[in-house]
Amino acid sequence: MREPDRTASWLGAPGPLQSDGLNPQLVEVCMAVVDELTAAGIELPSVYLQAGTTLRCYAIEGYWQLFDGIGPGVGVIGSVWRSGEAVEVTGVGSVPSYRAAVPGVVAEICVPVLLDGQCVGVINAESVRPLPDDTRALLDSLAGRLSAQLAVLGPPRSSLAQVLLTQATRLAESQEAPAIADRFLEAATSTSGLTSAVLLLGRPPRGVATCGPLGDAIAGLSFEELVEIDAWVAHGGSSRTAPTRDGFALHGQQALNDLGARSLVLVSLGRGPERLGSLLLADEREVAVTLATAEALELLGELAAANLRSARAMGRLRRAATTDSLTGLGHRAAFDSALEEALSAPEGGVALLMLDLDGFKAVNDNRGHSAGDELLRNAATALSRGLRQGDQLFRVGGDEFATVLRVRDAAEAEAIGERLVSSYRSSGMGSVSVGIAMASPGESLAALVARADDALYATKRGGRDGLTVA
Repeated sequence: MREPDRTASWLGAPGPLQSDGLNPQLVEVCMAVVDELTAAGIELPSVYLQAGTTLRCYAIEGYWQLFDGIGPGVGVIGSVWRSGEAVEVTGVGSVPSYRAAVPGVVAEICVPVLLDGQCVGVINAESVRPLPDDTRALLDSLAGRLSAQLAVLGPPRSSLAQVLLTQATRLAESQEAPAIADRFLEAATSTSGLTSAVLLLGRPPRGVATCGPLGDAIAGLSFEELVEIDAWVAHGGSSRTAPTRDGFALHGQQALNDLGARSLVLVSLGRGPERLGSLLLADEREVAVTLATAEALELLGELAAANLRSARAMGRLRRAATTDSLTGLGHRAAFDSALEEALSAPEGGVALLMLDLDGFKAVNDNRGHSAGDELLRNAATALSRGLRQGDQLFRVGGDEFATVLRVRDAAEAEAIGERLVSSYRSSGMGSVSVGIAMASPGESLAALVARADDALYATKRGGRDGLTVA
């Protein structure tokens, strides 16, 4: 019999390993495999099983160190896991993928452990001298027996730390707020085991993303109810349903009871003045959430809050890099980029409209630059109202604006130009002159802009307050 506290103790077994993902019975089975290999004269045996996206060491003997968290294709062990095919090495120096855990190894045999046709682990044998002739047969036999045990005990599950690492990595890969929100909901439901989630952001809070059968219904609660729920974690941390002797009961939360919720976890997104909101997890079942899981959810909440802040900061930087600070419209560089993209698209039908505010110089000269700035801001609003949804207006000069349109023909472009003239005229700020040019096949950006400018000045020469089509 193996001493109970030997290698198993520093691998994390036996003991309450649920939060660490190692099944104590499975660890003992793997240790028995290592025992049999050691008894057969194998100096350096080990057993690795899949847990999530990596291989974890479940049993080992003879090494002073071990490699853990091995990915597919990494070293001989990772290569066998990825291919599902055994590998026999008699000269480790000739194998590029070989990773030396101890010096002096000359031979290695690694065989896959299969479950339902899938490789879920490996049994590995290394030695500083040639391995016995029957080593491969013994490894194959032990792999078959371990596979049978896995079919009974179930495959290893990912530990909480592994789940957090995977989810945190996925969160970090997302750079836009909607993607971060979706990944956060996925991570939180996967970690907690609860099926529904609502992300509450802002002050006052509102539901900006949902998932699961209860998500939309909870997000549709009244303003007062959402404020009350978010207040549970206003100072950070988390709140979760506490089971009583009579089971679970959401006392004082009739609205959530009415929706069918029986279990809840609320997690704050950040703390203090930088707190962004909270995440509400719910389930129609009675789900007991452990302290370890609550702490994991709090960590995910902090990560999500940090990523959302970064996404917002990057959004501000992108807007600053492409936006006119006075009007909030795209600036000249953004206009050039939009026009170049439109001209390079295969579908064609591009119209360029250049606009100039009539009499703007007189406003600056007579009433000052502050009045001129105010006029430009109001003009941006008035002209934008004349565009279709999705069209973009740019400020390309002092009082000169432009828009790049996808249109069927010149008549459609002219109709939109008329709307712009009318929208500005009805604002009571004066009039605007417009020049329109339809892009010709193969025409350069500079040539198109020059034609639209010529049409604009033709309008100016013709009395302003109107448009000309080039």
